Amino acid sequence: MGPDNKKLPRPVRLTAATACLALSLGACAGLPEGRRGERLGAAEKQQLDSSLKVASASADAGQLEAAERLYSQLSRHYPDAPEPRLGLGYLALQAGDFALAGKLFAEADERATAPAAKAEALLGAGRTSLGTGDIAAAKRRLLAASKLAEGTAAEAWVANGLGVVATLEGDHARARMLYDRALELSPSHPMITANLVRSLAQSGATGEAREFYARYAASHWLDGDKADLSRLLKTAKGAVAASASGAQVQLYSARSRDGAVAAWSHLSSEEKDLLGSLEHRVVKVEIPKRGTFYRLWAGPLADKTAARRLCGQLKARGRDCFVRAEKWAGGAGPAGEEGSAGAAPSAPLAPAAPVVDAASPGALVQLHSARSRDGALAAWSLLSSGEEDLLGSLEHRVVRAEIPKRGVFYRLWAGPLADKAAARRLCGQLKARGRDCFVRAEKWAGGAGPAGEEGSAGAAPSAPLAPAAPVVDAASPGALVQLHSARSRDGALAAWSLLSSGEEDLLGSLEHRVVRAEIPKRGVFYRLWAGPLADKAAARRLCGQLKARGRDCLVRAGKWPAAGAPGATPPNGAE
Repeated sequence: MGPDNKKLPRPVRLTAATACLALSLGACAGLPEGRRGERLGAAEKQQLDSSLKVASASADAGQLEAAERLYSQLSRHYPDAPEPRLGLGYLALQAGDFALAGKLFAEADERATAPAAKAEALLGAGRTSLGTGDIAAAKRRLLAASKLAEGTAAEAWVANGLGVVATLEGDHARARMLYDRALELSPSHPMITANLVRSLAQSGATGEAREFYARYAASHWLDGDKADLSRLLKTAKGAVAASASGAQVQLYSARSRDGAVAAWSHLSSEEKDLLGSLEHRVVKVEIPKRGTFYRLWAGPLADKTAARRLCGQLKARGRDCFVRAEKWAGGAGPAGEEGSAGAAPSAPLAPAAPVVDAASPGALVQLHSARSRDGALAAWSLLSSGEEDLLGSLEHRVVRAEIPKRGVFYRLWAGPLADKAAARRLCGQLKARGRDCFVRAEKWAGGAGPAGEEGSAGAAPSAPLAPAAPVVDAASPGALVQLHSARSRDGALAAWSLLSSGEEDLLGSLEHRVVRAEIPKRGVFYRLWAGPLADKAAARRLCGQLKARGRDCLVRAGKWPAAGAPGATPPNGAE
């Protein structure tokens, strides 16, 4: 496996060159059958540990048949011990026998009592699911392993496995965070570095991927990885160059060029992992009856699939984005371009804005109503990507409304549409697909937006907010749960967007907060809290329901911070 093999879980170390220990195998050849339920004495435990080391060393030396024979003997003699089945499971995994591997890891999990052993069993089960292509099951098992693996040899490999899952899901920002964590625990491991290079290349960040790849000598990479990564980077480089001019996304629309340029400055620094390898252009367009707008475009991307992935990641973080029909002109910017990366203008492009009736500023529809602004934005992320053919040309706005005796709601509006007939047609099409929708009596206000509007497509990006320390008012009512811990505030907020939309029946009535915590020797983390819940029993019930769905969760010892308490984060994730 390359350097740092001692940091791997013992059964994973299958290919390192070690001394041949075949003669030692005879020490256990005559082991009698064991009995279930018997606790091991000190001498038996010492004998088991010694035999496991022999089996592991045999596997490391490439003596896989001898290792399998010894692990099988140990599993019969120590029927309650999980370690022999873990060893057999990893041998089956290496041989590509996923059915047998899954069975063995399940048996190991049943027998495991120590967190480290359970973590390794769940890690093995997760890797087996990846081998069979069952990404959902892999994610569920690896998330369960992550709760037990902290401080064990398996921790780096759980993070690496979750990074693979995130890469397969197209969430390259989360994959990068997970691979970085794995490399903190197992520095420069060739398998993890190879996975990181693949994720960077697949996300479109080919420049960063090549730079990272070039840091290491040829001898660093595992057999097969060097050629595979070299081929991948050449393909990724050629994909952008070969595309007629590359795909592009629109990030922002402003009334002034300076507003669009300011938006790029903010977005490119806040979302550097997603946008850092892209160029930007500001394009001036005249919209009939609405006036002049300056659109912020980013590109080039390899193709529309890559552009849609990027938009999905940005929307998960509460950013606005949609894929443009036009292509990125290599070296020449679109007509009306201002502030581009040194490109000359090309032929004019027809504006893609919806045509609005001359007598009206446009009709609008309501798509969703949520208890938080982030919930409404998450709904837009899901709907605009899932129904891109219907909603892709529309803007969106989140409008705050106070309902007597019911409280505050955040309504998601989309528009402008030409007239109410067009709005009714759109709603009919959405309802035919099982989406909720109704036509609003209000009209879409060009530029300024409806009263109470928050976070519309035309609003300026908010400035970074200072993180708050987790100070909890002991006298405040309500228990709370922790749903996620991330290396960045945006990562925690993205997790809330995904969780609150995916588990709306459980989390829809709760607020959320992001709390900054400094962990000695590990650094800064941003914890995602949800609450308030009536008491700890209610919090435990909620966690149980979330875990049953494969979500991570733990009940916090403190209580929900009182509104306005010093150091407490305000409701709905603001800090």
